[in-house]
Amino acid sequence: MFVIARRLGYDRRLAAASALLFPTLTIVALESVTTQNDLVEASFVVAAVALALGRSRAETALAGLAVGLAAGTKLTFLYALPVLLAIALLALPRRRLVELCCASLAGFAVLGMYGYVQNIVESGRPQG
Repeated sequence: MFVIARRLGYDRRLAAASALLFPTLTIVALESVTTQNDLVEASFVVAAVALALGRSRAETALAGLAVGLAAGTKLTFLYALPVLLAIALLALPRRRLVELCCASLAGFAVLGMYGYVQNIVESGRPQG
């Protein structure tokens, strides 16, 4: 959260306040002691946004891997996809957008697709 706020141009104090406010949300407290993986998926989405707003190609590649991991963690990632697309369309130049899309597809193919392929093989459905 801090990195995203800083890369969007907010000062350190406001960025730190937003980062410190997130752990106080009810969903964090309730799911932090369960086996649900919604927070894990959300952390991949936040990492993808923070890295996508960076300037280097390495950050773009890591953002793609984060998107791939988020997609492989849980199908509710699809709810975050329109927001990720809106952020990318508004904040990134076209070339970086294309690089990010390619990196995201590669990240999903390398890291996120395994569970879905395994489900299709064993049950015939991607959701298992």
